[in-house]
Amino acid sequence: MTGFELYASALVPMAGLVLLGWLISLVRNNVDVVDSLWSLMFLLAAGAYFHGVPLQTERGHLMVWLVLFW
Repeated sequence: MTGFELYASALVPMAGLVLLGWLISLVRNNVDVVDSLWSLMFLLAAGAYFHGVPLQTERGHLMVWLVLFW
């Protein structure tokens, strides 16, 4: 998988999460919903990058876990 394809694979779930958060914030008239989703977007990106790499190493597992705990 090339670099662009890897970035695009992470962009799709992140954009979906942002869109869902934005729609919820419109219903609630509260934009704090979108602010709380930032950490989940990093987790989605880390997971997508990890699964897009052909060789998954212990270091990759560690990075995803560190992002999860962050």
